Amino acid sequence: MTEESRAKHGPGTGSLALALPSSAPVCSHIGKVPFTHKDLSPSDEEWRPHSGSWWPWLHDLGQCQVGGWYMAENLLECGVPAIPPELSDLSRIINGQDAVPGSWPWMAYLQVIKGEDVYQCGGSLICKHWVITAAHCSVETTDKVFLGVYDLRAPDKHWQELDVEEVFIHPNFTLETVSYDVALIKLATPAQLNERVSPVCLPRPCDRFRPGTECVTTGWGWTSVDPPDASTKLQQAVLPLVSTKECKKIFGDRITDQMICAGANGVSSCMGDSGGPLMCKKNGAWTLVGIVSWGDLTCPTSTPLVYSRVTAVMSWVWKILAQYPCPCFSKPQ
Repeated sequence: MTEESRAKHGPGTGSLALALPSSAPVCSHIGKVPFTHKDLSPSDEEWRPHSGSWWPWLHDLGQCQVGGWYMAENLLECGVPAIPPELSDLSRIINGQDAVPGSWPWMAYLQVIKGEDVYQCGGSLICKHWVITAAHCSVETTDKVFLGVYDLRAPDKHWQELDVEEVFIHPNFTLETVSYDVALIKLATPAQLNERVSPVCLPRPCDRFRPGTECVTTGWGWTSVDPPDASTKLQQAVLPLVSTKECKKIFGDRITDQMICAGANGVSSCMGDSGGPLMCKKNGAWTLVGIVSWGDLTCPTSTPLVYSRVTAVMSWVWKILAQYPCPCFSKPQ
């Protein structure tokens, strides 16, 4: 955060909660949580832009006629961190386990300013001009995006502070159902790609990720609900995908085709993790499968959390990206 921004907003007062359908009898909107992370500053590292073009391949995406997409800038392909994550042990966001610094290089920290209050959300870099997050985070052009962040209280040379040029919220999103809970953030200046900042892969609309597949979610949200607590270091959690049928046994018809569930294995995302990624490995690369959306207000680790299903909104994503040329993608494999 700049000195002017610090003086105006101070340390902040809360973090955005998981969105919750208004019709949910077992859920309710979650209040603010303490926000104490203020020393955010940009990085000045240089990176040469990619000269390739992704336009020849775009028209086939909706029909899934092209297999194995990679998003690439320079020589960095999507979904393959230069610093590998360590996932040998069960890791938790609730009850927390620190991620390896730099091992989730697409992880974005969103600072959302509402009047005198400052909130937080997560997001994912999908190319140097774009970040994807949850619509319910209500990001505006006055807010900030930070990349290359690990410890929120320990700014370093890897941090990049970026302004928001424009925000696109899915036209079918409503807070009543929290369906289509996705937003695209166009950055005012492109991210500088390096080993600490690189994009996650996006799925094809027809990609399928089977229940039971072990995936990962990351964030700076609560690590404990009672008593409330949060870590300033990026947390990671390994959790399985849960079938829609099983998820509906808990949440009923509130689960739509635009949602995917994961967890119920002793781990959970929680308040402050909204908008962050649920990613699964596909062909050796981490692919964005879900976006942290909503769940039970107490973040129980025995109950699945609900994520926006990224495959369900890919046609809309491509439509938005097509309006604003960005050399995001290399040729399909």
